Amino acid sequence: MDKKILYQPWGGLGDNLAFSTLPRRFAEQGIDFFISDKNVYRNSEIYDLVWKLNPYVKGISSEKYNSGDIPFNREFGNKSIIYNEEFNHGLDPINELPEIYYTPNHITSIAGSILLDTSTFTFPAGMSDSIVDELKEKYPGKEIVAPKFRTKLSDNTKTKIVVPDRFVEVESIFHYCDLINSCYHFVCPFSGQSVLASALNKKDTTCYIPASFSNHFYVFPNINYYSYKT
Repeated sequence: MDKKILYQPWGGLGDNLAFSTLPRRFAEQGIDFFISDKNVYRNSEIYDLVWKLNPYVKGISSEKYNSGDIPFNREFGNKSIIYNEEFNHGLDPINELPEIYYTPNHITSIAGSILLDTSTFTFPAGMSDSIVDELKEKYPGKEIVAPKFRTKLSDNTKTKIVVPDRFVEVESIFHYCDLINSCYHFVCPFSGQSVLASALNKKDTTCYIPASFSNHFYVFPNINYYSYKT
């Protein structure tokens, strides 16, 4: 039987979510899908969320990979990386959004709050020093809450330091999903959490993105983007 084995070398949350529809799409064709034992993660919880919970992933394989890190061609310039990766892997592309198989829990204590996450690995956060005041003006009466991660997710060297109304300790990547899903509005940089917000279909999301990347393949149609000049 044909089988697909995925490997990607970049390791980020968004990097793994970029291929998240492939297991299901290949399973629909009767092709088993595995994750390479050499697949890269900036932290182990990325595997737990993206691949371990995916019912279409058959397991881990030590065989040579044939999916993931293959030549990338953005055949469809107005479509997301999800759509283009389906095409690059020989599928008829139909999906534009990443997908996960975790059902978030609702957290009442953050339901009326703005969740502001400024952590970022690749691009600057793109937010002004007065981002908290700006959000308070835009969302009168709303509390500004920032996550404080119990476990280090990655070397987020471009993270912007802010002083919110309060911090909320994030216990795990699953708890982070709960917080994003439950908050009134989610604000984040152009990083892995924006891809996660799309996977959660958190339409009340604003992602700060460099203006030059406004048509980037990591832009998804179900969240909002605020362009800034670098």
